[in-house]
Amino acid sequence: MVMERQTSDALFPEVTVRDDSVGVRLPEWVNELVFDRFGASHRPAGRSLAFNMNLDADEEKILNYLGTYFPRSVAETFVIFDSLLSDKTMAGSLASEDCVRVCSVGTGTGGDLLGLLLAIAKRVPSVKAIDVASIEGNADAHSVMREIIFEAAKVVGVELSVSLVNHVFEAPRPFANLNDFLPRSPDRFDFVICSKMLNELDGTGISERPYYEFCSSFSQLLRPMGTLMVLDVTSPNGAGGRWTPEVLNKQVNDFLSERQQFKSILPPICNRLELDCGSCYSQNVIHVSHREAVNECSKICYRVIGSNVLSDQLLDSIELWSCPIREHNLSKCNMRKH
Repeated sequence: MVMERQTSDALFPEVTVRDDSVGVRLPEWVNELVFDRFGASHRPAGRSLAFNMNLDADEEKILNYLGTYFPRSVAETFVIFDSLLSDKTMAGSLASEDCVRVCSVGTGTGGDLLGLLLAIAKRVPSVKAIDVASIEGNADAHSVMREIIFEAAKVVGVELSVSLVNHVFEAPRPFANLNDFLPRSPDRFDFVICSKMLNELDGTGISERPYYEFCSSFSQLLRPMGTLMVLDVTSPNGAGGRWTPEVLNKQVNDFLSERQQFKSILPPICNRLELDCGSCYSQNVIHVSHREAVNECSKICYRVIGSNVLSDQLLDSIELWSCPIREHNLSKCNMRKH
């Protein structure tokens, strides 16, 4: 089945900002791709399916994940970068590039990658070429991702090139030698994204500081206007049952306190508090609708970082979706004493 290019109104997810959350409805062509083309299964009671460890997932688990959590990943990443690219400075920097370059780490079936691709196509329609370096340890999931992302590129009218790197991160320093697994070209990226993978390195003991190490290594690969996103679940998935948001925020803050040429861009409150906050349980709620679910709740924590120069340019002009840390989260914020 060859999918036809849709009208502009049907191309992109529909986003609704609410008082305490964001609603996202996926376009029908994504439903057709996931549920008709691949026959994916929606199984929301899927904690028992051990979706927090996907490296050894077989075909059945991959299709269960594709129908259950892939739509959430598309929505989560889309709303973040749809907001970021609403800024004229950010969009203008991409429009001037001959080719936008993306590095996706722990890509899986590619929900986060599709969300980013759709945000770029919506906000910067002049972008006609995107180069992706995709790093994933499960070759079967990687194969599914490749078919999905190339079909999506046809739908939105973007020329896509993808380098597939099948790589398993190992202890004790999984990101120490990037040249061992990254393609030689390109060596700088407009976007580096990692969604719901780093908690696995923490939980299995592969890395004691996965978010810190990831930021330290991959921030070196950003272009001057480039951004790095880490996104994860809000459950106690870390080693010893630690709450993932607290682990993520502390390690990202530790990185930023040492590398002061970088700064948080999103969420906005982290931009203001990162140097005063030790760790915090932050949570953003997104309600995702698609063919198999209406307003399915997804809870995430995330950070987007970039250079100080970029942060200063964006801070006063960007139109941000509503994603403040709630009062109950602020009460858990461990402020450093000066």
